Amino acid sequence: MSEQLKALKDIFPDYETDKTILEAKIKNVNLYKKINELVLTLIAQDRIDLINLYKFENYLKIRFKVKDAKIIIENS
Repeated sequence: MSEQLKALKDIFPDYETDKTILEAKIKNVNLYKKINELVLTLIAQDRIDLINLYKFENYLKIRFKVKDAKIIIENS
């Protein structure tokens, strides 16, 4: 089975920031309800600045009302 990964900009069209993080593909999303944590795995072709990761983590916390949001970056 061939799996088509979607870009971050397609899943979160209301999030506007640097183009490099928006072009990253979403590989996996896990929500752990017991510990109230969201874990997102991204596949990126270019480097993503730490400040952009920090801002996106805060966006995820607010949007999904979770205590913690973690982003894992894999290079393609």
